Amino acid sequence: MRIITKKLGFLALVLLCVSTFSVASQAQVKAGGSVTLGIQGPVGAVDSRAPVDGMRSKKYYQNCSGRLPVGFSPSTRDEFCTCASVTITQVMSNGELDMVLGQKKLGDPEYDKALIKYVGDVVIPCMDSPIRTLGYSKCLETRTHDNRIRSFPAYCSCVGDIASRMLQDRGENDLIRHFRTMEMDRDATPEESFVRSATFQTYVNTGIRACIQPAFMQW
Repeated sequence: MRIITKKLGFLALVLLCVSTFSVASQAQVKAGGSVTLGIQGPVGAVDSRAPVDGMRSKKYYQNCSGRLPVGFSPSTRDEFCTCASVTITQVMSNGELDMVLGQKKLGDPEYDKALIKYVGDVVIPCMDSPIRTLGYSKCLETRTHDNRIRSFPAYCSCVGDIASRMLQDRGENDLIRHFRTMEMDRDATPEESFVRSATFQTYVNTGIRACIQPAFMQW
């Protein structure tokens, strides 16, 4: 009996609160005012200043892994996409990611800042291993190697290592410069456009020249 009385008392208190809120709301509306619940913007709206969350990271991965840029194998593509999808949650906001992956707006200070952050903090760190693998593959595909090379796997591993080191040393500037001047395939992301660029081929050619002497002497 005491429990029922307590429940009835609690129900009466709830009804009183609802009634009070309703009366206050009606009074504010009649007076030309409005009742606010502290909700900012439309329900479900994305805060452009908020860090990229897990849901958008997953969507980024799906879009990234759904494309296979020239030169990428499925494994190198997955390696890059996995790394990048995690890294964007740590260094980029929703607005910055939208700008980078949207229409090019070169000359817009906010777009340029977002592009530099994406390339420097996401692409370069996450492309380290894939570029090494791509450099190795391009080396093996080259048909003009000296036939005195003793071990092509060791030789091309050296080429891949040099391509990766060049990416870390100068890749941010080279990649951004190439992306800004690229006219063809405007839908390509910065990393996609770079791996098919003459600049990346220069990295590979530099490795080929640097690794040829050890290839004769050691491998």
